[in-house]
Amino acid sequence: MTGKNKKPTARGRASEPGTQGQDTAFDPVALAEKNFNRVLRALDALADDLHGREDSAVAKAAKLAGEARSAIQTIFNERQRLAKLDDDTSGALRAELDLDAARAEIGRRLALLRERTGTEGLSGGAE
Repeated sequence: MTGKNKKPTARGRASEPGTQGQDTAFDPVALAEKNFNRVLRALDALADDLHGREDSAVAKAAKLAGEARSAIQTIFNERQRLAKLDDDTSGALRAELDLDAARAEIGRRLALLRERTGTEGLSGGAE
């Protein structure tokens, strides 16, 4: 989102940590993206320095390229982790017990037991 009015994301976290009046929960994806953008800006500035062929610029470029790869991997890992959490959460909601079906199955099994053994000793049977 752009602008000063930041709203919480779908997961209930603020889109920018530290925003006043908002949920300030840690958002690893936003942090990884911020780090990635920082590294890209540094790489762009370093590319300009490389035109002057400074020896230290080459070493800086290698270091920043490694940081960029790390930042990209972090973004992918965090997105994958959050997607897995979303899947686990939605899966748990779908896995609710069907008590009516369980009750019917218990009744069916009790009826089978009554047929085979008689009604003595089984609750719910004819007395």
